[in-house]
Amino acid sequence: MRFVRGFEGFCGSVSSGTVVAMGNFDGVHLGHAQILSNVVNSARASGLKSCILSFHPHPLRVVAPERAPGMLQTIEEKLISLSAYEPDFVLVVPFSWEFSQTPAPDFVDKYLLGLLDCRELHVGADARFGRKREGDVSMLRRLSSGGMFRLSVTEDVQVGEHRVSSSRIRRSILDGDMADAVACLGRPWTIAGEVVHGAGRGRKMGFPTANIAADNSILPSAGVYSGFSRIDSRFLPVAVHIGPIPTFGVKNPVVEAHIDGFEGDLAGRRLRVHLVSRVRGIRCFDGTRELVAGISADVDAVRSQVLELLDNRASIAYKVARFDPEGGDCW
Repeated sequence: MRFVRGFEGFCGSVSSGTVVAMGNFDGVHLGHAQILSNVVNSARASGLKSCILSFHPHPLRVVAPERAPGMLQTIEEKLISLSAYEPDFVLVVPFSWEFSQTPAPDFVDKYLLGLLDCRELHVGADARFGRKREGDVSMLRRLSSGGMFRLSVTEDVQVGEHRVSSSRIRRSILDGDMADAVACLGRPWTIAGEVVHGAGRGRKMGFPTANIAADNSILPSAGVYSGFSRIDSRFLPVAVHIGPIPTFGVKNPVVEAHIDGFEGDLAGRRLRVHLVSRVRGIRCFDGTRELVAGISADVDAVRSQVLELLDNRASIAYKVARFDPEGGDCW
């Protein structure tokens, strides 16, 4: 896979035409997965190059920042997820105000056809593009019927009673409903960032934690969560505290991860933790002894749940491995 930043970087990259998936792909969820797999498979079958076309930052951050949602992934996390589908190219276009004023027909002529030599385009049913979002699936169908390119519109994927969408996953994460987020993503949701020095309270109580300065623009509701990380080729259970620490009067939210079975100092390194469920909400314990007992119970619950996942090779624990950067979740 080759990562390309901007249309200008794509010039001359292919001579045989492309099959293009176009979208924001925030979260790279099950709905996106169908589009991405179809693009890669179609390109290989037809002797063309597969290209995933996305934009950064999210267009709403430029044209209507007051309505811009928090992102499910950083751009780095998104690239990791997209690369798992093994496309020939991932093209990320810097989204600016000037670019947002491109008329939809010009976008098709100049970029899709002119620069990418798009022979086949794959989009979701709600695809919009161009100035004031004037381009839509109806326009693309008209262009396709005129022979400009083949068009594939992927219908919504449904989990439970509702469609899978980035908005739904975002709401689930904010509510702490990791089970629904996992079901829609097809893998755990990942929290990531640099490990920074903390107050050292956990180590004194026998439960050392990695304090994560999270890169994520959204965080789950306050509570304790179960998850896992892959460190030195080992999947390890992780108990994650997100939010204030009322027992010690800490009001500002923190992200603290106790990695069960790991000894060492991760300060200064980056850590990724894949969250799978919410264990409980935030509690104010009556003193250190009660707090230690509570943490011990949390760690036992997380260990039991996650080890069961890790023992099941068909589980999400193993599916997530292909979304990890080389070397695991700590680097």
